Amino acid sequence: MITMLPASGHVRECYSGTDGVLQSARKDNLFIDCSTIDRETVLEVVGKTTQMGVSFLDAPVSGGNNTPRAIPSLDVARVCCYFAACI
Repeated sequence: MITMLPASGHVRECYSGTDGVLQSARKDNLFIDCSTIDRETVLEVVGKTTQMGVSFLDAPVSGGNNTPRAIPSLDVARVCCYFAACI
């Protein structure tokens, strides 16, 4: 699933809200967020997805604010596998 939302609050609600996507996520799911949001929200989502064993990749379209982002290397490797399977 790829998300691109306007603000941090939207990302939190989309992923962690009452009807958020993580409520029904499975370990084989891949979530890529292209929102340009604050680092704290990224770390919050990374923490939740990591606990669940779900792959998450932070990929802001604007490049963000040059703050180091949380991109677990395991998730980068899994993303490559997902896309390689599509070819």
